[in-house]
Amino acid sequence: MNARRWTGFAALALWLMPPAVHANPASFAALAGVVRDSVNSSPLAGAAVTVVEPGRSALTGEDGAFRFPDLPPVEITLRVSRVGYLPHERRLSLASGESPTIAILLTRDVRMLEPVTVEGHEHKDEMARTPIALSGEELDAERGRTLADTIDDAPGLAQRSMGPAPARPVMRGLGGERLLILEDGAPTGDLSATAPDHAVVIDPMTSREVRVLRGPAAVRYGSSVLAGVIDVERGYVPRRMPGRIQGSTAIQGESVNNGGTAAAEILAPAGPVAIRLDGSTRRSGDISTPGGTLANSAIRSWTASAGASWIRPRQLVGAAANLYESDYGIPGGFLGGHTNGVDIEADRRHLDLDYEHDFHSSSPGHRLDRFAAKGTYSRYFHRELESSGVCGISFGLLTLNGMGVLQFSGLGPGGRGYTGASIEHRNYATGCLSFIPETDELTLAGFAYNSMTRGPWSLGLSLRVDNREVTPAAPDSNKAGLIRQRGFTGFSGGLDIERRITESLGATFTVMRSFHPPGIEELFSDGPHLAAYSYEVGNADLGEETGTGLELALRKDDDQRSFQLSVFRNAISSFIYATNTGELEYGPGEEGFLARYQYVGRDAVLYERRVAADPGVPPGKRPFLCSGGAQRSGRRIAPQHSAALGKRLRSLQIRALVRGGPTPGRGAPGPRRRVRGSDGGLCGIRHTGPISHSGARYRSKHDALGREPCRHRVSQPPVTNTLDHARARQEHQALLSHDFRPR
Repeated sequence: MNARRWTGFAALALWLMPPAVHANPASFAALAGVVRDSVNSSPLAGAAVTVVEPGRSALTGEDGAFRFPDLPPVEITLRVSRVGYLPHERRLSLASGESPTIAILLTRDVRMLEPVTVEGHEHKDEMARTPIALSGEELDAERGRTLADTIDDAPGLAQRSMGPAPARPVMRGLGGERLLILEDGAPTGDLSATAPDHAVVIDPMTSREVRVLRGPAAVRYGSSVLAGVIDVERGYVPRRMPGRIQGSTAIQGESVNNGGTAAAEILAPAGPVAIRLDGSTRRSGDISTPGGTLANSAIRSWTASAGASWIRPRQLVGAAANLYESDYGIPGGFLGGHTNGVDIEADRRHLDLDYEHDFHSSSPGHRLDRFAAKGTYSRYFHRELESSGVCGISFGLLTLNGMGVLQFSGLGPGGRGYTGASIEHRNYATGCLSFIPETDELTLAGFAYNSMTRGPWSLGLSLRVDNREVTPAAPDSNKAGLIRQRGFTGFSGGLDIERRITESLGATFTVMRSFHPPGIEELFSDGPHLAAYSYEVGNADLGEETGTGLELALRKDDDQRSFQLSVFRNAISSFIYATNTGELEYGPGEEGFLARYQYVGRDAVLYERRVAADPGVPPGKRPFLCSGGAQRSGRRIAPQHSAALGKRLRSLQIRALVRGGPTPGRGAPGPRRRVRGSDGGLCGIRHTGPISHSGARYRSKHDALGREPCRHRVSQPPVTNTLDHARARQEHQALLSHDFRPR
């Protein structure tokens, strides 16, 4: 019964339903098209095409095409949009069964934005020319046991040394106090500039960057910058805020002396304060050479530092402390020295305070860029011991240094510049067998620099004025003369003109003037310098040393290759150096006497012609370097690597640094070609010592490759001593035949 009832209801419903309507394709329309650029008619992919009324959308393909099937035959609104183009809208009427194809041209949307000014704030001295800069992987590949070893392969650089530890760079024939070595832009506070046995208190393992600064802008660091300035960035005071804790470690090994070095650094954020810690240790034994072991050439040193900075968007206030200790040996076996050499203990305590303020202002006429102030305090102690433990000489040096620099946009078109002042106070004292009186030295300086650029021409001009007062603790007299207060005032500065020939090629002409007052040791020394194997006598009547330098350079530098052709001439009036007097003094040496050296001032001329090229070698390979030069003093010419000494000849120095394979890593200096001497033998001459009128002499050394020193004949000055005259002459000639000159 129920089944019949439901069947009846279903039949009734079907009878009441209207008949089905079947779709007819002819009652619909389709639309296709291509979207193109109105300028070059290229198809535009990714354009959004929308039919507004039915609410349908599509994206154009790579060919700019789109298609809408089954659109109602009515009037529609078509909208097209794409990033970078103005929107397009069109009304279309579609009829049933039609399939039109249309072309749509979009107009590019060019918008004029408000001017945006970007200000750069320099935190390094980018105004000075930087012909040499090592950092990152390049610095890692060149790190040696000393700063001099690290940059020794750079053009125009050599090194002065009496052993592996006290090596110090020499640039353009100038070293000592004429080549400033800075640490984070401030003096190191050591005595490495005063004697060849004194080490530089900088370990390359914890250095971030090594730069050579040159030109008029370098006078902010000192008054004697003819050769340039070497600035080692240690980063004692952190200058950036890390996002998280960062750290690095480094390990270096040397097989030639069974040595090893380890270093570590940590940089961490603590709110608005950045904290930095670093440390390194170095241990190496005596150097092994083909001729045997070079006794007393071991090195043991360590250094540690801690720094913190409060960093704000426009300000930085920071402080750091550093400890450095080193024990190293000076090889013996020379006449006047000791069979077992001399041991040296060096210790430095260093404090650093920094303040920086950036003037971020875009107001019209704004000229101030940045103000930076830096203060350092160093306490340096140095002692030289005989093998028996007896102290030959000791040095103590307290150094206070402060500098303030204000950078501004400069005068003239495209100008940049700075002005500032510095003050340095040094308290110098010696002990043991030295007779140098305790002395205070105060130096005040003011300086300014400005550069201008107009088209391809650039001009830089600087001026610096220095005043130095040298005040002994009490008036006295010794072999140097009358010990008294001395004062020196002079100016230095420079001018350079640069012409950009192309984007990567430029020519520069530079004129520099230097001012170098004599140091405390050069004025008042009197006593044996054990590690230097000499008896040193100052000259209390020395005047200041001045120099004029001229340089013409052509440089090309791009991403693939570099080339430099340079010629310079430095004429120095009253060049201060220690000369062998030919006399012998009683001292603690092996034979009971030492050669006497006394400071004098004489005119000197140094000049050089250099060609350096990097032909664009593949990554990991080393370039070829060719350079030539000579030094002249008075009537004598002393070529830097010439085998014929004392001859009035110009020389050509060839340094071949062709190395195959990968770039040597830390502690792997790689093979070098040696310079061949006049006798046909191989030699390891690295640096010409100060020039003497009694004959040019070279300082020689054994290095890690076991190269023996070259022997050269020199003229024998007269000998005056209470010892047997014939024996003294024989011993003195033996001293000169060693070709060893301590200063």
